[in-house]
Amino acid sequence: MKNLIWLFFLTTSLNLHGQENSTVSKLEKTYKGFMTSCDKGKGEKALRYLDHNSMVFFELMLNDLWYADSVTLEKLPLAERHSILLLRQLFPREKLSSFTPQTFPVFVIDEIGPPGIYLDEGYSLGDIREVNNKAFARLKVRDFNADPEFEFTKENGHWKLSILPFIKEAESCIHRRFIKNNNSDKEFISFLISSYSDQPIDPNIWKATKR
Repeated sequence: MKNLIWLFFLTTSLNLHGQENSTVSKLEKTYKGFMTSCDKGKGEKALRYLDHNSMVFFELMLNDLWYADSVTLEKLPLAERHSILLLRQLFPREKLSSFTPQTFPVFVIDEIGPPGIYLDEGYSLGDIREVNNKAFARLKVRDFNADPEFEFTKENGHWKLSILPFIKEAESCIHRRFIKNNNSDKEFISFLISSYSDQPIDPNIWKATKR
């Protein structure tokens, strides 16, 4: 998927400690609101908790879903390539072509569910780091810090969640499994798609949905 790189800077101020509890509460509310909405299949509501960069990611992915041919797909990160090929395998072209930048992320969220670990209780967000309009924290479960580190963005006075760390973590997990099994990219993707589909892999999934 899209390789987005961000820098983490640890900043301190005299009033940071006083704001910490309030910030943690708001971040946890955003986390739980998004994950609960995903878990209940309420994609439209879930989108309200996502930041601008997450929506841009979905727009770029939709564009690749429509127009990426085999040459373009080979240049994409493995996780995004797998997701696009899987969607093309499972759903008819008419449905894929009918998506809009607004309906596509709702569909993906409703189909896939919450990314990463989802807990509705027994968790906290620890070691909050604020940098300008960004906040970073890990989900803490029974003193265990889970990956990935969450990224939040304050937009119009509200904390929004970024899905980009989840995507980066998925890419990393795929590569760890890929390297361990020593497969080729296509062999590995074929294995993943076959795991989700009962049908033989359609060779047309390597062709653009729209022309």
